[in-house]
Amino acid sequence: MATCEYVFVCEWVLPETESYEGGLCGSKFTNHSLFTSHIQDHESTFPSASFEECPWNGCQYAPLDKSFYSSHLLFHAYHTFLKLKGGEFQVAKGLPECQMSKDLINTFPESPEARMTCCSSTAKTLWNLTDHTRTHTHEKVTACNGCGLLFSNTTRLRDHLQRQATPSSQSHFCSICKKAFLTERLLKEHIRKHINTIQCPHCAMTCTSDSALLRHITYRHSNSKPFSCPLCRKSFKTKYSLSDHLSTHREKSFSCFSSSCHYTCKSEKLLLQHMKNNHSESTGELYCCHVCDGARFSVGLELTNHLKTVHGFRLPPGHSRFRYVLCDDGLKRLQTVRLDKDDMISSNS
Repeated sequence: MATCEYVFVCEWVLPETESYEGGLCGSKFTNHSLFTSHIQDHESTFPSASFEECPWNGCQYAPLDKSFYSSHLLFHAYHTFLKLKGGEFQVAKGLPECQMSKDLINTFPESPEARMTCCSSTAKTLWNLTDHTRTHTHEKVTACNGCGLLFSNTTRLRDHLQRQATPSSQSHFCSICKKAFLTERLLKEHIRKHINTIQCPHCAMTCTSDSALLRHITYRHSNSKPFSCPLCRKSFKTKYSLSDHLSTHREKSFSCFSSSCHYTCKSEKLLLQHMKNNHSESTGELYCCHVCDGARFSVGLELTNHLKTVHGFRLPPGHSRFRYVLCDDGLKRLQTVRLDKDDMISSNS
């Protein structure tokens, strides 16, 4: 752990009391151990049970069980280190600055349980094996200093920043959706998302990856619901669905970042959806029906419903929506050709 390379700034928001004026702590440390001890001192002075949500600046974490606060607060200390480490990497490699919103820079997902079973992956090197193992353990080793996103290796951080490069510097274009990328590697990684190579053993559904197939089987072909809510009788197929459900048991704790909007909700997911629907700069009609070219829509779901009800289109087997491609006029239309591996190799050769 760093001892003198970085400056750690405490972002604990002190409450206003007889002994404290309140506001951001702002104490600075060059030793991470002292920084961590400082946060623990705050916790002993201001017991976590007295907070409705996390006292760290910008974090709206509000657990149902207050006992989780200690580990959560200590992760803020580690998260601060990872952001500084990521910022150092960005500068050293001359990477573009992150353009994402800083509103959630101190918000991070709670660590899911590690899952190490039923994996037959192999690796050519120890480094690759270690990197793959992190997909099971969810270990994070760096973070974006601009938005706070966590990553399991510096390659993913590099990709995150390079995807945000200025349009003028992105010279590699996808032949399917016209999206531009800074490097050929990012383009090749993106193209794989267009290719259906994996067949579901239970139906005619084809997927672009093993993880997509696993999600499909879990939701479409499995009745197992091993994740139970500790507060009610409902059970769920995935831990993500359970986590999403648990937010319904909380009091409303997430507030809109716009000072003129008084919207509140129970989860970060709902807040992000609200921001996208109500405070997004993009308001144009992006989707266009390829049959009756005058019909335009702001979201893909509306076009999907239009194609099904007006023109009698049917969804591909196993799919819940159509795929749309960006055309030269800036509008998205139905992808009418199914892509497989051979098609993509010939079109890009």
